[in-house]
Amino acid sequence: MTVRVVIVEDEAIVALDLRRQVEDLGYVVCGVYADAQAAVAACDASRPELALMDIRLLGETDGLVAAEDLYVCSGVPVVLVSAYPDPETLARARRAGAYAFVPKPFSPAALTAAIELTLGKHAEVRRASERARLLRCAVEHSPAAIVVTDAQRKVALVTPAAARLLEVRAAELLDRDLGGVLVGLDGWASPGAVAALAPGAELRGEARHGPVRVGVSVARDAADELWAWTIAPAAGERSPAGPRDGS
Repeated sequence: MTVRVVIVEDEAIVALDLRRQVEDLGYVVCGVYADAQAAVAACDASRPELALMDIRLLGETDGLVAAEDLYVCSGVPVVLVSAYPDPETLARARRAGAYAFVPKPFSPAALTAAIELTLGKHAEVRRASERARLLRCAVEHSPAAIVVTDAQRKVALVTPAAARLLEVRAAELLDRDLGGVLVGLDGWASPGAVAALAPGAELRGEARHGPVRVGVSVARDAADELWAWTIAPAAGERSPAGPRDGS
């Protein structure tokens, strides 16, 4: 697929040279702008896959602000181009979400590397975001009582079934250590044991929630740094009688 690139550069000669180099590399330039605000506004229509953005631009908005606007509002990753790569500028570039930085004067090799690195990183971020979305959708609609945490057992997601079983609202569990909700995890599913769990492997044991014993299993997702805990009443224990709002 042909990659569409927008160039934001206020020096006409530099913009012309940059356009020539980008087109020689096989990319399509879908717009050249000297003003950051004009570039951001035009990207809704031109829909580029990447922006090459100078930091010092005409108008009231500099390239770092425009880079953040493009990424947040339009999902367009940005390669920053500048002759002033001082530490403060680089720190602002990181905060603005720029993927790569090319100092002026730039070479075709440096430009190619920055563009390809940015496209690759952005694709990875989108894939990870989609995996997380699908996982959230699957977990939220699961009839099983599942809690998703990080390696330190910090709760990130709770299914409605888990909220009913634990007789709490899901929001009350978010960001809490699951070990503070289920007593007895530290004996067999401490944060250290959970973090050391290999992808696809599983730990099984029991815990207590109030007076109720529950069986618990925890498995680490093979693709992301997430751990899924499945909870069920232990043998001889009864599930809660009625449904409870899991939101």
